[in-house]
Amino acid sequence: MQAYIGRGVYMAIAIGIATGALLHASTLTSYTFTDWKTTVQPGSAQDVNFAPPSGTFGPAGYTTSDGFTITGPDGATTNLQETFFNGGPSVKGGSDANAQVVVTPPTGETALFFGFGSSPSGTGYTLTLSDGEIFNLAADTSLFGFSVSHPITSATFASTPGSSFVLSYIGYGTTTQTLDAGDPGPSSTPEVSTLLLIGTGLLLIGKFRRISFF
Repeated sequence: MQAYIGRGVYMAIAIGIATGALLHASTLTSYTFTDWKTTVQPGSAQDVNFAPPSGTFGPAGYTTSDGFTITGPDGATTNLQETFFNGGPSVKGGSDANAQVVVTPPTGETALFFGFGSSPSGTGYTLTLSDGEIFNLAADTSLFGFSVSHPITSATFASTPGSSFVLSYIGYGTTTQTLDAGDPGPSSTPEVSTLLLIGTGLLLIGKFRRISFF
């Protein structure tokens, strides 16, 4: 006797895996440093030692003394530029359609805060986290932070074409939120895209395989 119940089992497993990360993740956002500090553990908030070298620096980017690396991966010849913005030293990215400024912490961080702008002023910003979460920020946004229930290993900023994204501040801390189940550190946090691929594979197996109970 051939049973097709197995197909339903595979589908249920696939859907559970594909949506698992979305069901567990929890993110708090803040538009002021004071509000952001309420989402991190007392005493954990730190300023990154942000002092970029003068002039320009290439694709390898700039690494702070705290181990945070800032790059602008929009081409092999792309240079980031040190500038003065919002009253302090800052890093300016490119202005073409593919221009980005990526902040990579030395280890996964559960809470990050940024000060930024654009030159000339853009019509908005996009922030993409390493877990796939995307924030579309208004043009008048100059401060933004998040506290998330699993470690984040990169934050990618982009402004609108013709406008260069300018990063002027980075802060980090430890979230007050309970970490997602099974996420003791960044190495064990699966990307959403990886989960979707696994789920899709199980769906295909379930479609073409019949399980025999007898």
